[in-house]
Amino acid sequence: MSNLHTDRSEVCDILRDSDIWLDNGNVDMFKVSNALNNLLKIGNFDGFEHMITLLKNTKMAEKIKFRLTRAESQRDSILHLIKIADKATDIERIILKPYDTKKSEVGFIGDIFNQAQGLYFRNNSSSQFSSFDDDFYNYKHEDKNTLREKGFAKVLSDRSQERFRIVDNARVHTFNHNFYAVSDENGFYDSSNAARLAKLSHVNYISVNKTPEKYIEKAIFLPIDHACNNYYHALSECFGGLKFISELPSDIPIVYTEDRFDVLDFIASRLCIDRNRFISIKTLSNAVIEKALQLYPCNFTWDKNTYLFFKQISYPQTIPSKIYISRSKSSRGPSNELEVENEMRNLGFDIVYAEDLTFAQQVLSFSNASIVVSPHGAGLANILFMQKGSALVEIFNRDYIQPDFYLRSRHNDMKYQCTIQSDSFFNIDDLKEAIARCGI
Repeated sequence: MSNLHTDRSEVCDILRDSDIWLDNGNVDMFKVSNALNNLLKIGNFDGFEHMITLLKNTKMAEKIKFRLTRAESQRDSILHLIKIADKATDIERIILKPYDTKKSEVGFIGDIFNQAQGLYFRNNSSSQFSSFDDDFYNYKHEDKNTLREKGFAKVLSDRSQERFRIVDNARVHTFNHNFYAVSDENGFYDSSNAARLAKLSHVNYISVNKTPEKYIEKAIFLPIDHACNNYYHALSECFGGLKFISELPSDIPIVYTEDRFDVLDFIASRLCIDRNRFISIKTLSNAVIEKALQLYPCNFTWDKNTYLFFKQISYPQTIPSKIYISRSKSSRGPSNELEVENEMRNLGFDIVYAEDLTFAQQVLSFSNASIVVSPHGAGLANILFMQKGSALVEIFNRDYIQPDFYLRSRHNDMKYQCTIQSDSFFNIDDLKEAIARCGI
C-alpha cells in the first residue's frame, strides 16, 4: 500500500475488494451508488443493509453521506410501493428481466420500424471541453480540491452515442409514475430507459386483465424520464427525445410520460408537431403496441447536439440581459436573500422568480440571458436555451456540490464559475467575485 493517504487503507477487507475506488485509492461516489443500486435491483435487501452499515462505520462516511442517504431513501421508496401494490386487486406482481447487451449500428432511422426487435445505436462525434484546471485555476486550493473530489475534473468523451430500441408486442407498466417501464411480451425490459424505481428494481406490476383492451400498430416512445416530477428530467430527458422526430414518419403516435410543467404545447408548437399525435403513457396500461420504438435520453452530461436541438425551441437573443434566480419565495432561500437581491440589482441584474414564470417565459428569459446567477437546482436545465459563450454562476450549499451543470455547460462553450455558500446565508462579496471572474 502506498504511503500516501487513501480512503481504501481505512476500510475492512469486504469494502477494500469492492468496485468503489478511484485509481488513487480514494472512494468514487458514483461507484458507491452503483454498488448499492445493484443490490437493490436484484432484491438483495439484506446485502444492501450490510453494505450500508459497513460504509457508515468508515472514516470516509461523511464524504459520501449524501450518496448513502439517497440510497437508503431509494430502498425505502421501493419497499413502500411494493407493499402498497401487493394489496391492489387490479394488478399483479411480475419480475421483469434485463435485455442482453447486444446492439447493432444504424445510420438512417427513418425506416427503423422495419427492423427486428433489438437495440440499435449510432455514434456522433463531439467536441471535448474538459478544462478543469483552466476554469478553476484561481480558486482556493481547498475549494479546488473539493470540486475535483466532487467530479468536476471528469474527462468528457469526444463521442456521444444515440440509442433506439424496437420492441415487438410491447406492454406498458404504469401502476406508479416511479415504476414506468416498457417491456416486450416475454417480460424483458431496459432498466436504463425506465422511471426512477424501475431502474432500481426488477419488480413491477401489470394489469390482471390478460386480454388487452387496445391494440396499437406503431408508437414512438419518448424517453421515460428518470423522475417526471423533476423539471430537469422532464425537459432534458423525456422531451429532449423529440430531437429525433423530424427523422421519423409523421403519422405515428408519440407517447410521453408526464407533462407536469406544461411544456408540451409550447414545444409542439415551436417544432410544428401536431399536438394530437401525443398520447400519455398512463392511458396504455391495457394496451399492446405491436411495434414500439423506444427513444433514449441524451447523455447525462449532454453534448453539442443536445444544445443544437433546444436552440430550435429557444428564441434569438434580442436584448442581452443579466438574471439572478431568487429563492425568496422558497423555503430553501438564504436568510439574507433580500439583501442579495438588492446587490444584484445594483450590478444590473434582473431578479427572476422562476416559480412565477410560464415555460414560455422561462425559455425567453434564458434565451436572452448573457449571464445567469442561480442556486443549484433542476431549473438550471434552462441553460439549454442560453447562447453559446454565455455565463453561469452556480451557487452551492457546501453539503451538496454537484458537477452536473458545469460538465453540461462545457458543450455550449459557456463561462462557468461557482461559489460555495452556507445554505442559510450568502456571502455577497464571494458572489460578486464569482460574477467578476466571468468577465461579463
